[in-house]
Amino acid sequence: MDRKTELLSLCDNLSDNVKHALLPLIDDLVYQEQQLAEFRKASFVSVEQSKRNPENTRIKVSPAFNVYKNLMQQYRSNLIVLINAIDKQRKEAMESDDSSPLREYLKRLKEQT
Repeated sequence: MDRKTELLSLCDNLSDNVKHALLPLIDDLVYQEQQLAEFRKASFVSVEQSKRNPENTRIKVSPAFNVYKNLMQQYRSNLIVLINAIDKQRKEAMESDDSSPLREYLKRLKEQT
């Protein structure tokens, strides 16, 4: 099972409108995961010796780190949107399902008072 299929399977219980809205987001997530995997292979930090004084060193951050950081931030934001949509749908399904024993018990208690 590839990653897109895996993410789509999480959306099985969602309404068609929500699924339709989330499809581009899922495509973005898959693409971003592939890009992040490629960036992780790169070196983000290098240690350089000073030309004037070889005992002094400095740490230099590569430009790839900034791109990785921004991409990771966007990936997390997209992931939060997907998780919230799935969570909201699950909560709505649980609230509409009044057949649980606990809900029936609480309903009876409410009716008695």
